[in-house]
Amino acid sequence: MLKCLRNLFKFFKRDNVTLLSSEIADTEKIARSVFSPVNVTKSNTLRTNTYKSPANFDEVSVNRLDYTTANFLKKLSKKIAIPPKRNYFGFAILLKSEILQCGANVVYSPILEPEKDLNIYHSDIKIGFIKKVGEELPAEANYKVSKLIEKSRFYKDPKPNAEYWTGDDLI
Repeated sequence: MLKCLRNLFKFFKRDNVTLLSSEIADTEKIARSVFSPVNVTKSNTLRTNTYKSPANFDEVSVNRLDYTTANFLKKLSKKIAIPPKRNYFGFAILLKSEILQCGANVVYSPILEPEKDLNIYHSDIKIGFIKKVGEELPAEANYKVSKLIEKSRFYKDPKPNAEYWTGDDLI
């Protein structure tokens, strides 16, 4: 019983953490981290896997850009990069309304644990299909993903090794 109470106390002991509203406005900018070479072609265009969920999930990690900065997102992206197969490369930006137009959705899903990975801006794009290991997405899901790619505004980071974002405004 005491152990249970301690765990409960730890869960609620989140000093200075204020979550965002779970409602995401249609006009909110949603940012997807882009990695090279996995998410970009040799001609620096986005690959469809930018918006494909891993097997057994229907979630593509994104962040609510209206509440954070390109500098924070760049730092986060570099932290989760896995060189040399997954190097931070830039961002793909969509509005929530554009995601909805593609037949997908975006839901708020803050990362609260472990504390070192705290990210109150985190959300997930959902296309409505969970792919099994070794299987391909069905045509309808692939169509949604290709529409997300078409609507994305891709911002290649001009100085990916720099500490801060030096590219254009993310719109």
